[in-house]
Amino acid sequence: MLSKLDRYTITECLPTFGVSLGVLSFVLMMPRVARLFDLVVAKGVPLYDTLTMLLYSLPAILPLLLPLSLLLSVLMAMGRMSADSEVAAMRSCGVSLAQNIRPIFLLSLVVAILTGITSVWVQPISENNFREALQASVVNGINLSAEAGTFTNLAKGVTLYAEHVGEEKGSLEDIFIHSSNKPLAGAVITARRGVISSGDQGVSFDLEGVEISQLDTAGQLRRTTANKSRITLPIEFTERTSLRDAEKSISALISEGYGELNNEAARVELHRRLALPISCLIIGLLGASLGMHHSRSGKSRGILLALAIFFIYYALSSLGTSLGKNGKIAAGVAMWMPNFIMAALAVYAFKRKNTERPLPLEAQIISSIARVKGRLKGGAK
Repeated sequence: MLSKLDRYTITECLPTFGVSLGVLSFVLMMPRVARLFDLVVAKGVPLYDTLTMLLYSLPAILPLLLPLSLLLSVLMAMGRMSADSEVAAMRSCGVSLAQNIRPIFLLSLVVAILTGITSVWVQPISENNFREALQASVVNGINLSAEAGTFTNLAKGVTLYAEHVGEEKGSLEDIFIHSSNKPLAGAVITARRGVISSGDQGVSFDLEGVEISQLDTAGQLRRTTANKSRITLPIEFTERTSLRDAEKSISALISEGYGELNNEAARVELHRRLALPISCLIIGLLGASLGMHHSRSGKSRGILLALAIFFIYYALSSLGTSLGKNGKIAAGVAMWMPNFIMAALAVYAFKRKNTERPLPLEAQIISSIARVKGRLKGGAK
C-alpha cells in the first residue's frame, strides 16, 4: 500500500510528466508532420491517411521521450519540494532519503514497463505500418498529382509533363517523362498519349506513339520507338532504409544477430530496445537524488540538470551504437554502457545526498544560475 507521503510525491511528478511528454512529442514530431502534410498538398494524399501515418509514427519516439519526461518531472518535483523546505521538514520528522525515493522508484517502474512494451512490441509494429501506409498513400495518389502544362515530380526520380489531360481517369496527351531510376536511368520518354496508373511495383504508363532516348554504357544516344508500350518505373522511398532494423521483431533480431547471419547491427538494435526500459529505473533514481538541494532555484536547476543528463546519456548511447555497429566492442557492452555509467552516478549521488553532502561543483552551479536569473530580471526592469 502507498502511504500518504508516497501518493503526494507521485502526484507532484505526474502533471510535469504529462506536460513534458506532450510538449516534447509535439516538438520532435514537427519535422515529420511537415513532410507528411506536404503529401497532402503535393501528392493529393487524403488527410485521413496522413493523420493515420502520423499516429503510426508516434511510438517511434516514445521510448526516447518517456525516460526524458520522467527525469524532468522527478527533478522538477523534488527540486520544488526541496526549495520549499518540504524535504528538510521530512528529514526532521525521521523520513529517510530512501523513503523519499521509494515513490520515485515505483513511478519509474511503471514508466519502465511502458517503455519496454513500446520499444519491444509496439514500435516495430508501428514502424512497419507507417512504411506500408506511406507507400500505399504515395502510390495510390500518383495518378492524382499529374497536372496539365506543369512539370510534376510523381515520385523520387520520376518527372512527368503532359500538355493535356484526357477525359478518361489518368489519361494524358503529349507526354514527356524523365526517369533517374533503373532500368531507365537517365531516359527521356515521349508519347502521343497514355494512361497513368499505379501499383505495388511502382507507376505504370500505357503509352501510344512512344519514343525512348537513353545513353548506353558507351555514351552513345540510343532511340527506341514503338506504337504501343507499357512502361513501369519503380518508386524509391526514402523511409525504407532508415526503418529496416526498427521494423524487425525481437525474435527476428535474435535470429539475425546470434544466428547464421551474425548481424552486428541486429545485435545493437536488440540490446538498445532491452536497455531503454532499464534506463528509466536508473534515470528516475538519479533524478530523485540530484533533485534534492538547499537552494531556491528549483525549476531552472531541474531543467538544466535534465538537459545535461539527457545529453550525456544520448551522447553515450550514440557512441555505443557507433562502436557496436563497427565491431569495435561487443554490442551488449556498447548499448548497456550508458546504463552502467548512469547507475554508478545514481549510487554516488545517493550516498552524497544521504549524508547531506553536496555534490562537487553543485554550489558553484547553483550560484551561477542565481546570478544569471538576477541579471535577466535586472535587464527586464
